[in-house]
Amino acid sequence: METGWKRNYSRYKEFFLNVWRLYNTKPSLKIYLELILSITTVAIFGVFALKPTILTIVDLNKDITNKEEAISKLKQKINNLQIANATLQTESSRLHIIDEAVPNTVSAETLIKQIEILAAQNSVSILSFSISDVNLVGKKEVKKKSGDLVSLAEGSNELQFTFSSHGSYQNLLNLIKNVENLRRPVKIDSFLLNANVSEIGKVLTLTVSGRVPFIIYEEK
Repeated sequence: METGWKRNYSRYKEFFLNVWRLYNTKPSLKIYLELILSITTVAIFGVFALKPTILTIVDLNKDITNKEEAISKLKQKINNLQIANATLQTESSRLHIIDEAVPNTVSAETLIKQIEILAAQNSVSILSFSISDVNLVGKKEVKKKSGDLVSLAEGSNELQFTFSSHGSYQNLLNLIKNVENLRRPVKIDSFLLNANVSEIGKVLTLTVSGRVPFIIYEEK
């Protein structure tokens, strides 16, 4: 009795022999079979040959997309810079207001002159005017302040001043309001109003202490 593999061998051998006979006896079958084998071979080798090209095309598409996004962002930045430049050109005539509000020097003489002008406008006489010592060169000195005093602005220097004046109550009150409304920010820390009697009658004396900011730009 033949074993299983021998039976299968005999059967498949007969099958392949029949196919071989048909292949040799029928030219059309031979042509179709060769065509199928050729197409299959070309397809297999074509896949391996085209794979690097396909991967390259995919990478190029990604690169193009990334560059398009970068170009879009650059265009947006350029547009923002153009808008900023146009705004600067429009507002350049008003830049001096910023310099007057927060000067890059102490400008103590300007502050004194402004308060003297306000005093004259309100019919008030300035009796005395003093300012604190200011460090103009080197690192900013850290001075101890009263717990009630709050820094004007982070990174800015401060000029402390005190002045005394006399006049009528309403005129002195108007003077304080005008000083607080100066273009340069003024922080009134304290004021003291005293009434004295003299030969000309009752005289009101006002003593005001305050601070103004300024910024010194250090060269790098």
